[in-house]
Amino acid sequence: LYTAFGEGGTAVLIKVSSFSLRQRPAVTIPFATASSLAIDREGSVYLAGTATAGFPATDGAYRSRLAENCYGPGATCKDGFVAKYRFDGRLEYATYTGTAGYVSQVAIDSRGAAWMTGSVELQGAGSSGFIAKLDANGAARPFYTIFGRGGLAFRNPTLGIGRGIAVDSREAAYVV
Repeated sequence: LYTAFGEGGTAVLIKVSSFSLRQRPAVTIPFATASSLAIDREGSVYLAGTATAGFPATDGAYRSRLAENCYGPGATCKDGFVAKYRFDGRLEYATYTGTAGYVSQVAIDSRGAAWMTGSVELQGAGSSGFIAKLDANGAARPFYTIFGRGGLAFRNPTLGIGRGIAVDSREAAYVV
């Protein structure tokens, strides 16, 4: 059992075994709030959510710096994030996603790519949903599209946020 939650701007990941009352040491990520996690077939854990300035993105990650994407006076710059931890707790990568919003759900395909959905802030258009894919190394974002209010895929005012995502064996993504 893995649990992910954010408290005071720090995402926390705890592993608890059903065979033991002892829990594994927690992984903490400062300047982040976790909203989703997924586990791949090798046992690596992917944590996703929202991050602000100071998030510890890794060198070589897709985006290692927070983009200047604050809208409105007094707005807090934020972005989605994905972090991958190996089964032994070692960090593989941590990256901003370049979505200027948050990641609400992450899913992993058979090649280890992280697919995500959530909300993106569009200047002058409010928020819209998005679907994005990070490669298995967290170094590239080969797919990204916006849907909903200000989106390109289709326009439907009720679909402003991606809430859940799943990927099938043919690497087709399904979003709600």
